[in-house]
Amino acid sequence: MSKATLVDIVIPLKTDLVPIFTKIVLPFVLKNLPYQKILILTHRKNFSQVQLKNDKIKLIDEDQVVEGLNFESVYQYMKSRGALLQRTGWYFQQFLKYAVASTNLVGPQYLVWDADCAPLRKIHAFTKGEKVLIDTTSEYHQPYFDTMYKLLGLKKQVDFSFIAEHLLLEKPLVLELLDRLMLLRERERERSQWWHIILDSIALSDLSCSGFSEYETYGNFIASCFPHRFEIRHLKKTRDGTLLLGTSPSMRTLKFFGLFFDCVSFETWQEKYRNTPLRYLKICKAIICSLQD
Repeated sequence: MSKATLVDIVIPLKTDLVPIFTKIVLPFVLKNLPYQKILILTHRKNFSQVQLKNDKIKLIDEDQVVEGLNFESVYQYMKSRGALLQRTGWYFQQFLKYAVASTNLVGPQYLVWDADCAPLRKIHAFTKGEKVLIDTTSEYHQPYFDTMYKLLGLKKQVDFSFIAEHLLLEKPLVLELLDRLMLLRERERERSQWWHIILDSIALSDLSCSGFSEYETYGNFIASCFPHRFEIRHLKKTRDGTLLLGTSPSMRTLKFFGLFFDCVSFETWQEKYRNTPLRYLKICKAIICSLQD
């Protein structure tokens, strides 16, 4: 690895993803990503399940990243608005990705990486000169942009989505984003925490579902204010790892998939894996699609 390309990696880890992360994702992260250090943000009860054999990996108690932000505080907020409490962790992990920017845990740039995404091929760099390389998708969910407009008066800036399995965040820009939403909302709100302001801006009908995206908000913010700071690239990836390979694929299978994909995500919500002829047809279709990209 070239020292100039090394980055700090931040991985929020939910309890239900610990088996997939430890058995599949972490070995490939260590092998294929240019890390300076790796911070795993997770509940303290998970510490014993994550075997650390590398002194550049550090386990961080997710409830201790910054003062005032923890699972219980977000849970109590959701409860106060009558929202679906099962969505607490989904919002909490998004806030953690911003929160680390206000600490000394990471350097000026840090790569947020999904705990269910295995990088099957080497990804040597996440910057090109002074620009951050950003992978994109075609996702679209209107409530994300409704909340973003309430927070920043900002409309969607691009014709693609910033939601991907990873994003390199620039610490000063994250802090500026948080400062701006605090300043814009301080006349209307008495909240002292930026994450309170974000949740306050989500319509009740969306709060129990998916009412905010940290990636869309940050991406559209930099697209509006700092368009010269990033460049688009397209890695080959699939989010159908669970559907196609199950949750315990062999290393041989993963290496084979690495011939066609840079990244494979193993999402827990997907339908149960079935070893049927139809599965092999789906695998063939995914590989063919990757060759056509």
